[in-house]
Amino acid sequence: MGRRFVNLRNFAVHLFVTIILLLAGCSNVDDNRVNDPIFRKGQAQLQRGNNEAALRCFEKVIRLNPQRCAEAHLESGEIYLNHRKDPVSAIFHYREYLAQAPNGRQSPLVRQRITTAEKVYLSQIPPLRHMASGDSNELLRSLKLLQDENSRLRRQLVVLQAEANSARTANAEKPPDPPVGTRKELPRMRHYTVVKGDTLSSISQKVYGTPGRWKDIYVANRQALPSPSQLTIGQILDVP
Repeated sequence: MGRRFVNLRNFAVHLFVTIILLLAGCSNVDDNRVNDPIFRKGQAQLQRGNNEAALRCFEKVIRLNPQRCAEAHLESGEIYLNHRKDPVSAIFHYREYLAQAPNGRQSPLVRQRITTAEKVYLSQIPPLRHMASGDSNELLRSLKLLQDENSRLRRQLVVLQAEANSARTANAEKPPDPPVGTRKELPRMRHYTVVKGDTLSSISQKVYGTPGRWKDIYVANRQALPSPSQLTIGQILDVP
């Protein structure tokens, strides 16, 4: 009987410790960037009152890891709302936080911040100031549509910035142009019609015998291609 009591007591102790460890591990479920050194640097800049420097840190965290940066979005939203007085950008970051941490402990506060930012936005438009303190559902629905479009454009901008950085890197690796008078005549532009299953890499393989020149095709068709992956069957591409 005494041994059974000891075993039960030991089991209860182990169970209690396990529960404590689980609770401790879940306490920061939405603080997925708190341990990032760039995020911590941004928090340090905030404590010193350097809001712009902090914002640059948080936005760098977002660029480097856009799928796991809820806390960086929250901090950015606070800076845009309270210091830059830019409610539209604040709403974008608040909504990104909710998309990544819908059940985070800060979610109720973030939803209140969105409502506040919407009223601030209305107050900044002279003809609509009288609506900022009232109930205008139709106007707020229109505002939400504008916010959705703003979010879409911001995401597209992030993609374009990444592509521009990639293009700059590729150009830096190219040899310099020969002196004037020694340049060879540029090859004539060819054309290729996109078929089902094509990618820029596969087209490069067909045309050049290597998939590595897909960037050349993309650069030659930048105006027709929003991104390297958006090919349309039947589309005619210029191939340098």
